[in-house]
Amino acid sequence: MAFLFTAGVILAVLDWIAVAREAHRLRWFTKPGTLLALLLWFATSTPAPADLGTTWFTLALCLSLVGDIFLLMEGHQLIKGGLAFILAHVSLVIAYNLPLQIPPIFYGIFIVNMIPTVVAFRVITGAIQRQGDRDLVWGVRFYALVLTCMASTAVTTLFRSEWDGLSGWLTAVGALLFYTSNILLLFHLFVRPRQRTPLMVITSYHLAQFSLTYGYLWFLYS
Repeated sequence: MAFLFTAGVILAVLDWIAVAREAHRLRWFTKPGTLLALLLWFATSTPAPADLGTTWFTLALCLSLVGDIFLLMEGHQLIKGGLAFILAHVSLVIAYNLPLQIPPIFYGIFIVNMIPTVVAFRVITGAIQRQGDRDLVWGVRFYALVLTCMASTAVTTLFRSEWDGLSGWLTAVGALLFYTSNILLLFHLFVRPRQRTPLMVITSYHLAQFSLTYGYLWFLYS
């Protein structure tokens, strides 16, 4: 279904333009539309019948779509959106580790990835505490842990025999873009808002979703 992929790309670009021009009403069409097109493209491109990993990956896309909608709502509905994305990250971790077996290299990658995570989230949680919203701190810390687990799990595909070179690279790059997008968003919300950051957030997020999805499809057909 090439037209669904093309529609997703067009909607993503329109969403970037909407962010740059602060056209919030248009984003109610372009942001969920991008993920919906990507989800439908993935669902119609996977081999039938779908295996368990494909089901979990599809769930991750669905939860990302829900998270996108919450973050568009008035006041950003950050907690609800964050919860949806936590569940999306967990779904990805499961999809990448079926059958449930964590490769030993994961632990080394996780430790390395925790270094920038600790540095970035100390700044973020410090800013949240200064704003007096201490109840949010532990939720953000938990989100950081889950996000780092997802990114680390995705990077392990580079070293696993069942994932060929392209699928592993697409998955690893997509996960790191997802990680970067989340860090940028939290810095923008709590540390220092900048005019260009929302555009950087959405472009890296969409590139992440497309890269992860294409990578998983390549894995299924390799």
